[in-house]
Amino acid sequence: MNDGDYNVDILDTNGVKIAEKLRKNIVKGQDIYHAVYIVLITKEGSVILNKIAARQDMPNLHAGSFGCSAATIKRSGESGAEAAHRALENELSVDQNPELIFEKFIEIDGTHRLIGLYRVTSDMPTSYNREDIEELVSVSPKEFQATLSDSPQKITPVLKMFWDEYGDKLTNANS
Repeated sequence: MNDGDYNVDILDTNGVKIAEKLRKNIVKGQDIYHAVYIVLITKEGSVILNKIAARQDMPNLHAGSFGCSAATIKRSGESGAEAAHRALENELSVDQNPELIFEKFIEIDGTHRLIGLYRVTSDMPTSYNREDIEELVSVSPKEFQATLSDSPQKITPVLKMFWDEYGDKLTNANS
């Protein structure tokens, strides 16, 4: 069980570290931190979506919605790539180094965040962390686009933003 007893960097509105705070004390939607997201694409080209679990100990902003395959908050002293690798291992039992698609400071969900988006190609995970993930779903890019068009409320704003801006780069391994 992840009890949140580790520090994460708190950033100002320019993305500069101003403090550290225990993860379990982070207030999502208020604190500014470095978030890392990973999209897993299968060798067949399907996108693996994570139906975000509800948690009482460290609440998720979008519980019940579909988001990136894995996500985490970068710990103090950790690189974005190290955080992405940790999330893949801890949440999806995937031991691979993901590829950085972009890293930038954004405003979304009413707050600022430093965002790192990574992709990895792998088989559909056969086990995953049920504390953070309610279920994993494999969809084709076409099916995902249809869900975005027909039921956008089912998709997290961050994943929608990623898909709108980087969908081609996420689904094409040689981009």
